[in-house]
Parts: sequence; structure tokens; C-alpha cells
Amino acid sequence: VLARLAGVAGLRAAHRRGRLVEVVLVAGAGATGVRISRALLEHPEFGLRPLLLADEPVPAAVPVPGRPRQRAELVARYRATRVVLCAADTEADLVGIVRAARPLPAAVHLVPALPELGVAVPQRLLDEVWGIPLVPLRRWNHTAAAALVKRAFDVVLAGALLVVLAPLLLVLAAAVRFGGGGAALFRQRRVTGPGRSATVVKLRTVPRGTAQGWAVRPADTTPLGSWLRGTHFDELPQLGNVLRGEMSVVGPRPERPCYAERFAREVPRYRDRHRVRGGMTGWAQVHGLHGDTSIPERAEFDNRYIENWTPWLDVVVVARTVGIVLATAMGGDQE
Repeated sequence: VLARLAGVAGLRAAHRRGRLVEVVLVAGAGATGVRISRALLEHPEFGLRPLLLADEPVPAAVPVPGRPRQRAELVARYRATRVVLCAADTEADLVGIVRAARPLPAAVHLVPALPELGVAVPQRLLDEVWGIPLVPLRRWNHTAAAALVKRAFDVVLAGALLVVLAPLLLVLAAAVRFGGGGAALFRQRRVTGPGRSATVVKLRTVPRGTAQGWAVRPADTTPLGSWLRGTHFDELPQLGNVLRGEMSVVGPRPERPCYAERFAREVPRYRDRHRVRGGMTGWAQVHGLHGDTSIPERAEFDNRYIENWTPWLDVVVVARTVGIVLATAMGGDQE
């Protein structure tokens, strides 16, 4: 206890002399942003030097010129370790701006719109600047180490499933081939990640030569194809895409390039779902968002998965997918 007290006293003394100070980018030139900046300047013992992102100089603040969309550049330029987002920052696409800055090594805090009211967040997770609560946003989980963990999960699971399901896959491929639908496998180029695309393989569910739009009409599928699509067994060949590193087991479902570009123009934050590798199944799919369903809702669920990703969440999605597939294959109701 004495060592901790001595350490805190020494650290505060260093802060008052301008040493060991962190840079904080305060976004929002309204009353709340000014209040936070003034409080940090008047209390140097906090060890935080505020830089207020504003178009015009604000009294008692250290203004930084620049528009909100330059926030990521400003964090890197001034080596800010924290970003405080105030409710006064009314940028139209604030979510997109924050997502663009997520990979940077800066903790992001959000000032509640009604800071006078209590928030249901554990006190140990909250920060406070002179009576103003700061709610921390989740750290960016998709680090290099996390990528290795996810890749190991993909290789082990996809390899095991291929070994176990190989006989079933061969029987289904033979049934499709000799059922008159054409070649057993169907290949299609899909967007599978940031700046990436791959040829995704599926079992054929419509006869060769059938014109296809964004969604396959039930009338265009063969009887076997309808069953394959209902059980999602037509996706089994994509285990090979996973082993080659072109896809993941869990992630946003990949889309054709022409539709991906169209949806990116029409649906807010649709492009954000391409921040990670596409998957065979995903958070949207286990909530019934597949086939001819809402694109905005799919994008919302996919982005929520990306923001809250953990290895355990992948396990949950796989378990729910297995349950849905088995229930459908046995003739039960699909969730």
C-alpha cells in the first residue's frame, strides 16, 4: 500500500512538471468537449494533454485543425493514446469514422449523450474526467495473434469436417452429377475480405444454363437442389476454400463483386463487413438472415460480429449452425 501511494504521488508530481503525459484527442467542439479540455488543462496531475478537434479556436482548449474524417491521421500524427468522442460531434457517419481508426493503438472513449445520468457499466471499467463519465469502447480484437488463433481454428475444424463428411460429400456430388443438373460443382467469384476475392465452390443446385440473379428462385432449383439449399449441404465444398485460406469457417458470407459494389453504394456501412475474411457461416446466418433477406440487417449483424469477435463467439456460431442444419435435415423447424 505504501509503495502504491508513493508511486501515485511520484507520478502526479511528474505530470505537473509536464512529464510522462499522454495526448488525448477530444472530438466535439461543443460545450462537453470544451468542458473536458478545460478540466484536463486545469488539472495537469491527470497526465493528459487535450487536443480539441475543432474548426475554430476554443477558449481554454488546445485546438487542432482538421475535419472528423481526418481523425485517424491526427491520432497517428500527435501520437494520441486516447480519443474522447463527445455527443456534440454530429458527424453523419461517426460509426464509420471510429471503425477506420480502430486498428490504431489508441483507446476510444464515448461521452454519454446524458452524462448526468448513471450508466449500467461496472465502475472498474469506467473512466471519469472531473465528473464527466467516459464509457470505453471495445478494443480492436483482430490482432496478428488473434488471426493466428482463428486460422488454427479454421484449419483444425475444416480438416476434421472434411475427413468425417467426405463419404457424404461424395454421395451428394454423385447424386447431383447423375441427377441431370450438370457438373456436380458450381464455381463463382466472391468477395472474401478487404481487397480480396476467391472462387467459391458449391454443390450445384440449379441446372446448368439457368439464369441467376442475386437470389436463386425456388422454382429454378432441382428437387435435390432445393433440399441441399435448405440443409446448406451445398456449402460443404467450401471447406476446401477454408483450408486454402481463402475463407474462414465463421465470418460474413461472401458476395459476388457486382452485388458487393452495389450494396456498398446503397447500404450504409455495408463495406465495413469486408474488414475480415468471409466465412461459410456467420452471425447473420444463424439468425435466419440468408437467401432473400434484408441486406441492411445482414450488414448490421455481420458488423456486430466483427466488433464483438472472440474465439468463443466462433464456437457459438458453429454450434448453432450445426443445430440448425441437423434440425432442417431431419425435417424439424429451422430457427
